Amino acid sequence: MFREAHAVWKDGPYPGKDTVSTPSGVLSNASYVFGLAETSTSTAPGELLAAAVASSMSTMVSLKMAKLGVRPAEVDARAVITVDDSARGWRLCGLHLEITGHVRRPATDRLFYEAVAEARRDCPIVSVLNLDVTCTAKLVSLDAPIAA
Repeated sequence: MFREAHAVWKDGPYPGKDTVSTPSGVLSNASYVFGLAETSTSTAPGELLAAAVASSMSTMVSLKMAKLGVRPAEVDARAVITVDDSARGWRLCGLHLEITGHVRRPATDRLFYEAVAEARRDCPIVSVLNLDVTCTAKLVSLDAPIAA
């Protein structure tokens, strides 16, 4: 299995023109920015990496919970990548995960935290990053279905 993306950068690092696309079409000539620039209309490589981590972790926690006999109604994962722009140049230097598991039937916190620890260890995206990783996790019991 292969996953791919295609990015084009034109006209030098700072004033350049930029797009990124994926074969799925989810990203189709999406604008991205260089380095740490803030913008509301473009993404950035660090933001794309955070999206990859969050989506992979939510799936992995769900999988690990199911293997432990707990069927989650929803797993919400937030990933925050810390980027250092010191004199050494831009470096990714940290990752913080916030995981919330929602279950309809009561589940033990122990099983949930075990699932989160296993997911963090086995996540294919997190496992290749050489970053300091911190994580907070919370289990929420639901009496009613999650509203969309």
